[in-house]
Amino acid sequence: MVRHYASTPVQAKQGWNWEPLLKIVIVVAAGWGVTKYVTQMRGPETVGNTVAGTVEERLQSAATGAKRSDITLYSAPWCGYCKAAKATFAASDIPYTECDVEGDLHCRDQFDRLHGTGFPLFVVRGKRLQEGLNYDALIAALNEEKPR
Repeated sequence: MVRHYASTPVQAKQGWNWEPLLKIVIVVAAGWGVTKYVTQMRGPETVGNTVAGTVEERLQSAATGAKRSDITLYSAPWCGYCKAAKATFAASDIPYTECDVEGDLHCRDQFDRLHGTGFPLFVVRGKRLQEGLNYDALIAALNEEKPR
């Protein structure tokens, strides 16, 4: 007995289904375009909630009139973020005092009194900042504590 089945031939898809990828690309491109448009409409003076300009420019502006004793950087020789901060300060001609915690017992004692556990640790005009390299916090502290 011969059986006959009524069916349509199945076509196997060949190649890659580009439709989902194309949708993702369109959404990302649209988001990028909207962001560019909104940034242009707001003007170059602001991006988000921060004043535009390079970190070096903003840091240099905040540190105007600062003395070496105003900024203390507690560091360690192996700390990459400490090296980056020192390079930024040097490039911007910002005066600061470096305290090598591993090479100077007096610095280690001060670091311990500040309850330091990580590097870099900044003290700006007597105010201890959170550990780590956070230029925005450093700039805010310099602006907040400017001598009158």
